[in-house]
Amino acid sequence: MRLRVFIFCFSILATLFFSTNEGLAVPTSGRVVEAGSGDPIEGAVVQVQASPVQTTTDASGEFVIDIPQQPFFILTAAKIGYVNNASFDSVLGATDVIIELSPVPTEANPEEPTFQSPMACASCHLVHYADWAGGGKERPSRHSTAGQNRWVRDLYDGSGTEGGEAGYVFKRDSPILSDEVNPTGLHRSGLCAECHLPSLAAVAEMPGTVELSDATAGSIEGTPERMAYEDGIFCGICHKIRDVNDNLGRTAFFGNIEPTLTDPGLQYGPLFDAVIDIAAQMRAAVNPLHKDSKVCAGCHQYNMDHDFDNDFEEVGSPPGQTTYAEWLSSPYAVVGEDYRTCQDCHMPPAEGEDDVVICVFGGPARSATALHSHRFEGTTLPYLQAAVELVIDASRIGDLLHAKVDVSNVGAGHNFPTGVSVRNAMLVVRAKTDSDTQLPHLEGTSLIPYWGGVGDEPDDYGDTPGRGFAKILRSHDDRERVLFIDAIELVENTQIPPMGTDTSEYWFDLSGLESEDLELSAEIIYRRAWKDLAEAKGWIGGVDGQGYPYEGDVLVKSVTVELTGEGPTPTPTAPIGCDSGYYLLDAFGGRHPVGSPPVITGSLYFGYNIARDLERARTGGPTSLLQHDLAVLDGAGAVHFIASPTQTIEQDFFFPITEEFPGGRAVDLSMTSDSLGYWVLTDFGGIYRAGSAKGEDESLVPNTDTLGLGLDIPLEGSLRDPSFPSPGGANLRAVSLLVIDEDGDSTAEGYVILDSMGGHHPFDNEGVVIDPGSSSGSEINSPDRLLDPTAYLWPFFTGLDIARDLELHPMGTGVVILDGWGGVHPVPVDEESNPVYFANNRVSNEDNTPLSPVGLPYITSGFDNPSTEEDESDEEFYGRDAASIFMDLEFTSCEGGLYTLDRFGGVFGLGAARENPDDPIPPFAGSPYFFPDQLAVDAEFFE
Repeated sequence: MRLRVFIFCFSILATLFFSTNEGLAVPTSGRVVEAGSGDPIEGAVVQVQASPVQTTTDASGEFVIDIPQQPFFILTAAKIGYVNNASFDSVLGATDVIIELSPVPTEANPEEPTFQSPMACASCHLVHYADWAGGGKERPSRHSTAGQNRWVRDLYDGSGTEGGEAGYVFKRDSPILSDEVNPTGLHRSGLCAECHLPSLAAVAEMPGTVELSDATAGSIEGTPERMAYEDGIFCGICHKIRDVNDNLGRTAFFGNIEPTLTDPGLQYGPLFDAVIDIAAQMRAAVNPLHKDSKVCAGCHQYNMDHDFDNDFEEVGSPPGQTTYAEWLSSPYAVVGEDYRTCQDCHMPPAEGEDDVVICVFGGPARSATALHSHRFEGTTLPYLQAAVELVIDASRIGDLLHAKVDVSNVGAGHNFPTGVSVRNAMLVVRAKTDSDTQLPHLEGTSLIPYWGGVGDEPDDYGDTPGRGFAKILRSHDDRERVLFIDAIELVENTQIPPMGTDTSEYWFDLSGLESEDLELSAEIIYRRAWKDLAEAKGWIGGVDGQGYPYEGDVLVKSVTVELTGEGPTPTPTAPIGCDSGYYLLDAFGGRHPVGSPPVITGSLYFGYNIARDLERARTGGPTSLLQHDLAVLDGAGAVHFIASPTQTIEQDFFFPITEEFPGGRAVDLSMTSDSLGYWVLTDFGGIYRAGSAKGEDESLVPNTDTLGLGLDIPLEGSLRDPSFPSPGGANLRAVSLLVIDEDGDSTAEGYVILDSMGGHHPFDNEGVVIDPGSSSGSEINSPDRLLDPTAYLWPFFTGLDIARDLELHPMGTGVVILDGWGGVHPVPVDEESNPVYFANNRVSNEDNTPLSPVGLPYITSGFDNPSTEEDESDEEFYGRDAASIFMDLEFTSCEGGLYTLDRFGGVFGLGAARENPDDPIPPFAGSPYFFPDQLAVDAEFFE
């Protein structure tokens, strides 16, 4: 054993004499090489220990570092894949410093245990151990008791608590234990041990076969089974993680955590200058992964293999935990002012004096921020309270009391609530007079789902005013609210995403009580388990599965508003400017509010590239008081309402998400005026109807699926502009749909399909191709002329795949077409009386003076799409059209303005969309920008 304890005392002396006098730094140089071979190591970080002074080695392994004058210092070196090391006898100005790094071993040592006991770590890292294990007034961290968790064992085999055999028990009741449901026999272990007994799961001969019952309180003292039970997730579990791969659908060690189990003493950490080498005990190796949220994804991101083919990531795999994906799609994951990792919140740095020594035996004196909590707090009351904000806006409207309640996820980097599917939360809203008369609620009021508890008990909130926030999974035997292991599909997810707000409306009857003083209250209640499940197993009224007090309901926030009988009704504040803001849709289904649009929240998130279009809708409330909503179209043709996910519209068409034509080909959505129906366009040209748009007719508009468009029509040969090179993936397909419904009765007078070359294809509502000249005799700006193929001159991009969007002016009299380079093309182009002429950025069609000297961006050079293996930016091969980036066009709510959107999330305005006529950037704050990823899909603007 090589023991280098002396370096700690030496480094303490170094800090006593450390000086950072500017102008006195002395260049010191040397090489970092591989131990044994002497080969140079490029990219190694060389650092003066416990200081910010560092550099990296070049291709020859050489470095030069400017070290402030001081009598003592330690020069360290580190690189991923190597054990950290140092030069302990370097002097200022030396030119021959050599630091050798040993590669992380790849061959296992069967004579040594794979994991060290956490007590071995406690001998040096007492503060971290105390955080993790608990002591004094502090309870053990939930990591340390993961193996003992009595609730998990109750759900697994009923062995955790005295009443654990009541209610659902996996090993007795799960449908996946039957050969009929699960003929392959996979996953019958329950997969619980993957996260709750990771030290056993990591060394299992067959992945996914370790049972939770393999480690119990009765396991023999000193065995790996006893350590797994008693210590759960301990030091070595995290600090041996070399990588977390991208198979994030699988559970923990079953698929995505890649530990280094070849060296018992090897421990990874985030410090480049941590140097210690005690064989089989502690060998420090740097790994920045330990400062990255992805290291937590191993246990906090997984799906269920619902069809037992060992593929956890295929479309339709029900989610178990999606906490990492929730963070990844949030503003917190974007590097910038709001960037936060899991560790920033759940492992906060210490506060107080600097000169902290992390090891009890000594070591370099560091900043206090280098000492991070290992308590891993999460659902404690302070964390829950910091996560959400509750706001009530209440007013009298005649004999009605109206309330709008916002629940905002302001402090969690993931959904509220998050985690396993038994977690749930509720917003409870009550209204009463000052004499305690409860006000009856009216139709249109949001109600808490049945799972809040239906009955006469004080904590039965189901079917009363409020909201429920939860993830609902359905099983093979049609049970709902099941654990992921039994799930076959996600039924509903109403969790609130990070920085999202859930808005709900409430209506109470004041008949005969108009002069009474009123009290409106709202509470946020959090539950660690479903109420009926907790009651069945006797969990309420004691401690939870890990020893924390549990009374069932946790009151997170409470707000009360009082209204006097004579109080005035507040007048809504009118929005400032032409538009108040917009929602941007990303390819995974996330909606990003920008500016101050109406608050529309919901937890829809696909987690993979399937979102295709975003449209405004109106849902909820009494008929005369419909509220703002958003509808998201996915590639399969399904339409999802955000604020009112239960408002589904029956449809009988579906385009499977496959690679084969015409699978998963929905591309554009148009809502009916009543928001009770819609039209969906497919890339092969088919127009499909649902709800009020369908009427008595079949869903497919006849003949529209015979255009011969789609991804099987590449732009080659005579179709391709001969001045452009190989098409590089360019193809002819339907890209946008125009629906003409002049009287707003949800029955179309006609349709125009735009293809990717700019061709327009007009049909009437029966699918009959409209003949040229059909609009003769119509008024000059009649919408009928948009259906006449020869009434107006339309742009056509011969041989180019650049047409992207077609938008109807709010007055219905003209359209504007967007090309992929950012060009906008008004139709008609020669009628000054038509309101779209301004899109040419000129005063009028007779006066070519520009409206603004600064037009819209126009980019014809290629952009590489990082989601493909090719580099489409090579326009010599692909052509400038193959990777054009502009995607969406929208009109302003007032006259004379429009917006364009590119795939990176850039939004640009023209005319009334600008705050400054010469600035194309709209005046909205908080816009996401996804570069280099082309994730932006669509935007919807609000007045």
